[in-house]
Amino acid sequence: MSQKISLPEGIILFLVAIGADLFELLNGVFGLVPVVGTVFLFLNSIVAFFAGIIINGFLYLKGVKATWSLAGSIFELLPVVNLLPIKTITLIVTFYLLSHPETQAALGTVQKAKNIGKKPSKPSVAENVDL
Repeated sequence: MSQKISLPEGIILFLVAIGADLFELLNGVFGLVPVVGTVFLFLNSIVAFFAGIIINGFLYLKGVKATWSLAGSIFELLPVVNLLPIKTITLIVTFYLLSHPETQAALGTVQKAKNIGKKPSKPSVAENVDL
C-alpha cells in the first residue's frame, strides 16, 4: 500500500493543526478580557488563516481531496463548537481515509445508494431528439 503522506509530513501537519487549535482555545478563554481578547481575536484570525493555507495547501499538493477539511471549516463557524479541536479531528479523519481506502469506497457506495431514491432529473430537449 503506497501512502500519500509520510510519517514526518503527517507529524508536521498535526503540529500545525494542534497549534492552531490550542490558539483557538486560548482565544476562547481570553476572549472575554476586553483588550487582551481583541488582540487574541486578531492573532487567532492570522494563525487560523496560515494554518489553513499550510494544511490545505500541502494536502492539495499531495493530491488529497479537501472534502473533510471543508466540513471541518463549516463546523468552525458554529459559536461553541469552534472551541473543539476541529482542525485536528478533520486531519485525523483525512489520514484515516487515506490509509483505509476500503472505508472511502464504502462511503462512495453509501452516497450512490442515497441517490437511488431520488427522482431523476427532467431530460433536456436535446436528449429527447432521436436522430
